Amino acid sequence: MNAKLDVGLALRPMIEADLPAKVRWANDPRVNEWIGFLERVDLEGTRRWFAGQREDPRITLMTITLDGRAIGYAKLAHGPGPDEGQYCGLAIGEPEYWGRGLGKQAAAEVLRLAFETLGWRRLWGYWPGWNARSIGLHEKLGFVREGQAAHTRRHADGSEHAVWVLAAYASPPS
Repeated sequence: MNAKLDVGLALRPMIEADLPAKVRWANDPRVNEWIGFLERVDLEGTRRWFAGQREDPRITLMTITLDGRAIGYAKLAHGPGPDEGQYCGLAIGEPEYWGRGLGKQAAAEVLRLAFETLGWRRLWGYWPGWNARSIGLHEKLGFVREGQAAHTRRHADGSEHAVWVLAAYASPPS
């Protein structure tokens, strides 16, 4: 899976060399305002996380690159049903690339990967209410709100937020 998108934009499997950038993104307050990690991360902990993720055959970790430079990441997980998967997240971690449509292009490619390559019929995920930009972007790509999750999510600033369940379908549900 090495998908070439717009000029210079691509998705590829995440590799260990990407982890320092992932740590930097997770700890950048500008990025964290949108992804909402409660705790700061370090490289050693991220390496342990990555090793565990890599061993799980249900997980697909991708790095979003622009002209070969890692600028973001995406994660999918197979299940719970045989023909569906969970969209665990996507982020453009380099703020200088925000507002250029790169996240939308990468998310569209994630959808294509889920439906055409992995053969899933449904891709669903949880979206915290504070991230209206991401919710709107995904709704433009065909995701629909299926309801509110039973749980809330605490943002890094301490506030509690509703969590939405959004899903996209390879073909409209009957």
